[in-house]
Amino acid sequence: MLGNKGLKTFIVFEKLDTQIGQLELFRKDKTVQINKIQDLNLDYIDEYEILKEYEREILSETLTEYGDTEYEYKIVNKVARVAVWEFNNTPYIIVFSRGISNLMVKNLIEESFGYKLKRLDFNKVFFNEIIELNDSKVVQTTFKSLNIDQEFSIEGLINESSNFTSENVITELEVILHSLNIKFRVSRLGRVALYGEPDIKTIAIFVERLVNILTYIRKGD
Repeated sequence: MLGNKGLKTFIVFEKLDTQIGQLELFRKDKTVQINKIQDLNLDYIDEYEILKEYEREILSETLTEYGDTEYEYKIVNKVARVAVWEFNNTPYIIVFSRGISNLMVKNLIEESFGYKLKRLDFNKVFFNEIIELNDSKVVQTTFKSLNIDQEFSIEGLINESSNFTSENVITELEVILHSLNIKFRVSRLGRVALYGEPDIKTIAIFVERLVNILTYIRKGD
């Protein structure tokens, strides 16, 4: 598995099609391995690990005896590691990855599990729910100016009562959650990053709270 350090950053995906056949676990072929794991032992989360071998081209440089630079391209094999937490009775999948691009992650999960996925874009409603948690404190707000199409960050929270908010869109929040003694950063593109060294149980509780917020918002649609 990725270990606690590898679980500190994740992306939230939404399943667009949940009607799939029974997944055959522990499928192994030449390049992909899927394992069902039980690190959390929680009945509302199904955990999977995906290992994918892929080729990567790297450029090496050497100096000749005459001081010239020689370039050589080499193909090396790499192994991408992806952890998937699927919350039962919700359309949400939490994905942790290492050594693989976001697009490659999305394609790998769709091919392995048979889902059609959409990466969530966190909007103003979601950010407001985070802000209004009774045990949260916003440390920093990053916003995008609609007038000049540029991002800025300020300490603390933007004053919602000012005209300033109508001219800008929040793109990222840095927040302290006192009840879990955890600091995190959540961005508009569905990415969440945790600070410090939280253990896996704390991460699971934190992720569950985020999923509960998303479920609450979804029911209100």
